[in-house]
Amino acid sequence: MRYLAVINLGSHEISLSICQLRNRECPQLLEKVSRALAFGRDTYSEGAISEEKIVELMDVLADFQLKLKEYPHIELVAVAESAIREAGNRLFILDLIQRQTGLDVDVLSNNDQVYYQLLALSHKLQDFDQIIMEPTLAVELGAGSIQFTLYDQGRLLNTQNMKLGSLRIASVLEELREHTRNFEDYVLEFISGDLAYYKSHENRVDQVKHLILNGSNLFYIRQLAGLSSASQTLLSQEDLQKALKILTRKTGQALIREDHIPSEHVKLLLPTALIVGEVFRFTDLHQAYLPDTNMEEGIILAYAMREVRYQIKHDFSADRLSLARAISQHYKTDQAHCGQVEKLALEIFDETKKLHGLEASDREMLQLAAILHNVGKYISISKDDRRSYDIVRSLEIPGMSNSDMEFLAELIYVHDLHHLQDMDMDHSHDQARSLRLFKLAAILMLANAMDISHRQKIARVRVQNKKGRPRFSLYSSEDITLELWNLEQAKAFFDQVFLTKSEFVARMLPQN
Repeated sequence: MRYLAVINLGSHEISLSICQLRNRECPQLLEKVSRALAFGRDTYSEGAISEEKIVELMDVLADFQLKLKEYPHIELVAVAESAIREAGNRLFILDLIQRQTGLDVDVLSNNDQVYYQLLALSHKLQDFDQIIMEPTLAVELGAGSIQFTLYDQGRLLNTQNMKLGSLRIASVLEELREHTRNFEDYVLEFISGDLAYYKSHENRVDQVKHLILNGSNLFYIRQLAGLSSASQTLLSQEDLQKALKILTRKTGQALIREDHIPSEHVKLLLPTALIVGEVFRFTDLHQAYLPDTNMEEGIILAYAMREVRYQIKHDFSADRLSLARAISQHYKTDQAHCGQVEKLALEIFDETKKLHGLEASDREMLQLAAILHNVGKYISISKDDRRSYDIVRSLEIPGMSNSDMEFLAELIYVHDLHHLQDMDMDHSHDQARSLRLFKLAAILMLANAMDISHRQKIARVRVQNKKGRPRFSLYSSEDITLELWNLEQAKAFFDQVFLTKSEFVARMLPQN
C-alpha cells in the first residue's frame, strides 16, 4: 500500500489531495484540503503575482507540509496552473518555493491540464464511452480559461482553448463592474467574439447531441438552482435561468449571507453562468451533464496508471490518433498517401523490432508523424517541412507533453530526405533522445519514399534477416521501379543509423 499527495497551485485556490494506492486498484481519496488564494487575479490583470499573495502562498504551503507529516513515506506531486505559468515573475516564485519548502513544482502546460481533465472526466462520468458515440461537446470552465473538446463516433475530433475563464473575466472587467448596472451585458460582449469564432470554425457544433460541463464554480450554480448535491447530475436551461436570476438580482453580500456562497466565489459565478448560457444557446441543447470532476483526480489517475498498473476503460491512444487524423483532414492532406505512409511505417516498425529495439510509445509517435507529416503543404508545397514543424509544434494533443510535441515536430521536419545534411549525427547533449529521433526518422523516410507516386502501389512490406542483414520484400501487383529507385537515399540513411546493409526487392503480390 502506498500514499500519494497532490498539491495543485490553481488560479483561484491551492489544494492538497491525499489518496491511497493499491496494486491495480482505483485510487482511494482519503482527504482533501484547499485554501482560496486568487493569485490568478494578479496575473490576469497585472501580469505578475504580488508580494502579498506570494507570502500567503508560502504560508499555505507550510501548513500543507505539516499535514503531510501525518503520512510517513508519502509520495508527492506538486503542479501549477495558468496563474503561475503566465506570471512574469514565475521563475522567482518557483525558486522561492523550492528553497523554502523543497518542493519542485511542475508548471503544467494547457495541454497537460486538458489531458488530466479528460482523464478524470472519462473515468468518472457514467457511460462516457457510450455518450461520445454521438456528437458530444465537453466544456471545462476554469478560472483562467475554458476548453471546448468535441467527440463523435467515440473519437476525439477537436479541442480548443479560450482565455475566457471566470477569474480572468472578473479581473479584467473589474473596473466596469463598479461603474455600470449592466455588467452582465459587458461580460456577454466580452466573451461573444471567441465563442462566435469557435462556432464558425467548428461547424460540427450544430450536430452536438450531448453537452458536458465541468468546473468548480458549477457546484454553486447548481446550489442556487436548487439541484441535488450528488456528484453527478443534469443542469437544464431552466435551472440555469433560475441561478442567473438570483445572481443578477442579489448583491454579493446577500449571496454570502442568504445563499451561503463563499466570498471568494461570488464574483466568479456570474461570468460562469453567462458562459454556460451562451454554450446552451449556440448548441441549441436544453440540458447538460455535470460530472463534478477536477484536475487533481486526473493527476492521481495518471500516477496510478503508471505506478500501480491501474487500468482505465477509455483509450487515450485512440483519441490522439483520431485527433491527428482530424487535424490532417483539416489541413487537406492527401489522405490516401498519409494512410499508406502510416501503414507502411507501422509494418516496417513491427518487422524490424529486433533491429531498432524501440518501445510501444515510439510506435505511436511514428504513427502520429506519418499521419501529420504533410500538414505544412496547406501553407507551402515547396516549404512544407518547416511549415509542418510550425503547425505541429503549436498543436495540443491530450497526453502529449511539450517535449513530446517538440519531438514529434522535429521528427516530421527531418523525415524529408533533403534535411539529411542538416542532421547532427552526434547530438551528444542528449544521445538517447537523438538516437530515438534518428531511428524513427529512418523508418518514416523509408515509408514515405515507398509512396513517391502517391498511388499506393506497395501492398505490404515483409522483412527477413539474411545473414544479419535485413531484406525488405515489397509486395505489389504493379511496376515499382520508381519506388525502388527513390528508396536509395532513404536506404543509405537507414543503413547508417542501424549499422547494417539492407536490401530491397520487388515481389509480385500473390493472386487470390
